[in-house]
Amino acid sequence: GMDSAWLRQVFASLRFSRDDKPGCEKEAKAVQKRLAGHGVQMHIVDCLAGEKVRGKIQATMQRCSHFIAFGSADYGEVTPTAGCTADEVDLWLNSVRRGQTERNIIPINMLKRGEHHEHDAARFIFERGDMTLYWERGSTMPA
Repeated sequence: GMDSAWLRQVFASLRFSRDDKPGCEKEAKAVQKRLAGHGVQMHIVDCLAGEKVRGKIQATMQRCSHFIAFGSADYGEVTPTAGCTADEVDLWLNSVRRGQTERNIIPINMLKRGEHHEHDAARFIFERGDMTLYWERGSTMPA
């Protein structure tokens, strides 16, 4: 099928820009590009894709081995949007990876100086001590 060219697939979980709040699209696109060079396809599902987005997210997650959380300060906020980051964390943990010991979450801590993770879903991910990567939002991608 279409996916066979890729060694593996991963799911990007991020806040998208809205009104006056910047999201992490730029960073996600940079990671997507770098991973593609290693045969890894990173899926970015835009949650503004309408109400069918939850099913789309779940179907995409089923094909993915890892969940990459772009941990800006507002990551994990429960919003009215289906497929918000809190929703994605819940779907990944409680449906896609349910019963599996390996959750395969790769957290990228994107806090700027003085910021902290404001929401429960983010605190859960970033306090688990999984392999956390650090990349301050808006700065150059670490090598």
